[in-house]
Amino acid sequence: MGMRNFVIGFIIGALAFSAAPVYGALKSRIGEKIDNEYTVVVDGVELEQKAISVSGTSFTPNRALAEAVGYDVVFRDRKVIFTKKEGGQNVTLEENGNLPRDLTLEESQKLDELVRLQNERKLLVKEIEEINLSMKNIQENILPDLRNSVDSMPKDWVKEQIQREIAIYEAEYEKLQQKLAELEERLGYLDTRIPQLEEETEEYRTP
Repeated sequence: MGMRNFVIGFIIGALAFSAAPVYGALKSRIGEKIDNEYTVVVDGVELEQKAISVSGTSFTPNRALAEAVGYDVVFRDRKVIFTKKEGGQNVTLEENGNLPRDLTLEESQKLDELVRLQNERKLLVKEIEEINLSMKNIQENILPDLRNSVDSMPKDWVKEQIQREIAIYEAEYEKLQQKLAELEERLGYLDTRIPQLEEETEEYRTP
């Protein structure tokens, strides 16, 4: 019994003194992938809620864990309040405006998807800009120069060579057009999905 009390005291103490760093870490870890899930066992009993590991740091379900060791948990006024079930002094964890509860696996996955798609959009916009520049260069500089040079060449074999180069650049231009259409279609999807995720995660997403 003495050892159990020690373990309970240690867990609640850890929750009290590490809550601010944990939530602070959570703020900066949004978008990171969940490495794994772990079963939480208290006195030989497996909890229904899982613990998760994010980039090597574990996060436990506060409510399930605290209740398993004899504490009631209340989320009120952006605070997490632990109270011994048999009575006693409250242990209150200030949230400082951060997340007032544990994220579910689904919520974490939505945040991960949001950040991933936001990053993808940035890269996509940059790639679209580069393709537009390449197409402009081909259309406004390379092809006009090649076409103008054909008539000035006295040798037929030189003209044929230039014509082949023109055909190559025309084919390249068409490929870039197709690629641009695909990227713009993907961008359209992102511009629809990202606002959806922002709305769905607004309640628990840190600014």
